[in-house]
Amino acid sequence: AGEAMANAFENDRILIGNTDSSYDTAMVCTVGNVPICYFHEDRTTLDTMSHELGHYYAHIVGRDANYYSYDLRETHSNANTMLFYSYLSDILDSRAFKSAELYMVSNWVYQIILSVIKDEFDEIIYTSDVSTLTLEDFERIMSELIDEYDVSDMSNNIVNQLMTYWRRHGIVYPVSNYCYATANITSLQIYIKSKDDYAAAIELYRKTAEEPIYNGDFLSTIVKAGLKTPYDKQTYIELKKITKIY
Repeated sequence: AGEAMANAFENDRILIGNTDSSYDTAMVCTVGNVPICYFHEDRTTLDTMSHELGHYYAHIVGRDANYYSYDLRETHSNANTMLFYSYLSDILDSRAFKSAELYMVSNWVYQIILSVIKDEFDEIIYTSDVSTLTLEDFERIMSELIDEYDVSDMSNNIVNQLMTYWRRHGIVYPVSNYCYATANITSLQIYIKSKDDYAAAIELYRKTAEEPIYNGDFLSTIVKAGLKTPYDKQTYIELKKITKIY
């Protein structure tokens, strides 16, 4: 996997946007059939770069990114970031790594919860007559979901993100948030495996990209790779191991 991602650097397939007109994002795009990693100069953190390189890897060793289902694509990127952090455990001072790991794992878990709430919000809006909804209705619906999921005490940042979600992004891609949640749940399985056996975790990850089946179907591919689905109770029993970090 590392060799495939190094391909981006060795073949000058990293493009940095550093002008006033540069697109403020990070993404993998194609020029002809050649994948290119683009990063705005303000979006070159290790998290972002490892995330996009996961997409690049899947393109190089598998197929065009559009072949994979959305949740499988995000598994490629999110799991790569998680594996990168696991790799750092052998490089960083143990206390520094523990601090970084605590921050990142809690962030990953928060993102799962956020994504599920956002998805439910999207579903409510999509199945409603939007012409009858007011701005106050949008706020009421999200406030009720925050109470239902009981996340108010988890983080002020979570509440702020949720209450401003529909103002910042609108509702453009149905079920995309749900796919982020399922991808993160799957990626965390790979991360937990890496704590005990890094090589075995890399192999799980490799299979999700190099051996997709049924037109890049998410569930079929991860089961074939040896992972449990986000709909399997045993998945969450395994994920409880993450609490050992705390």
